[in-house]
Amino acid sequence: MAHPTMLEALGRSRPGGIQKAGRYALVLGFSAMLSLLLLAGLYSLSVLSRVEALTAQSDQRFLETDRTLDRLRISFFSTGTALRDYLLDPDPVSSEASLAELKKLRAGLTGILENYGSLVPAEDRPAFEELGHNLQEYWQLIDPVLPEWPQLEQAVLHFVR
Repeated sequence: MAHPTMLEALGRSRPGGIQKAGRYALVLGFSAMLSLLLLAGLYSLSVLSRVEALTAQSDQRFLETDRTLDRLRISFFSTGTALRDYLLDPDPVSSEASLAELKKLRAGLTGILENYGSLVPAEDRPAFEELGHNLQEYWQLIDPVLPEWPQLEQAVLHFVR
């Protein structure tokens, strides 16, 4: 007669012993799997909340930069309008008001540009510096005309008459 295997010996010594051991193994395995799934889910939620916070921070930075660029663009276009009004206005009083508006817009534009400088990421720094340089050139072209314009206008009007 052959010697019985361990499983056979277990089955003979305790009725249902193999079945109970199998059930315990299954319960233990499924419990471990469910625990791992639960931990993975909790970790995923943690990562998701960090990603959500980073996305919100990035969106906030983008919106602030976009608003600043809009203000910069509007101020720049407004300076063109104020300059046109100043140069074409025949009335000296309203012409002075346009010049005051132009100076106010210039100061505001400088402030907005400085504010934007603090928001510019490193990869956009060269474009920002070029913008600042172009704006300086713009004002350097306009500056010589501003204080002399009333005298030039009077000279032209005197010559035309």
